[in-house]
Amino acid sequence: MHLSDTHLDQAGAPDADGADGTAALRLLLNELAYLDGLDAVIVTGDVADDGSREAYTRADELWSGYAGRRGAEVFYTTGNHDERTAFGEVLGSGPTARGCVCGSGG
Repeated sequence: MHLSDTHLDQAGAPDADGADGTAALRLLLNELAYLDGLDAVIVTGDVADDGSREAYTRADELWSGYAGRRGAEVFYTTGNHDERTAFGEVLGSGPTARGCVCGSGG
């Protein structure tokens, strides 16, 4: 499964314009509860809208719970809204990150 641009934020609630990335992601995962047999969940770009550690933590909790019930791994990549330091601290970064698919060099 691939999803992009979840745009979660620190508050995890509707913003001034009424957008609520957390509620939208929860709704989406609920709607996709019927999917089984996944090998991987790939979340690309703009995981967080505000680059907060809270948003990355919430994203990881939601995605890991969904993927874990299906025996799938979760892989993340950054986008232009993501804050690289917070992203790396919460979700990992580079070839030693959990969930990284890396060659053995041989």
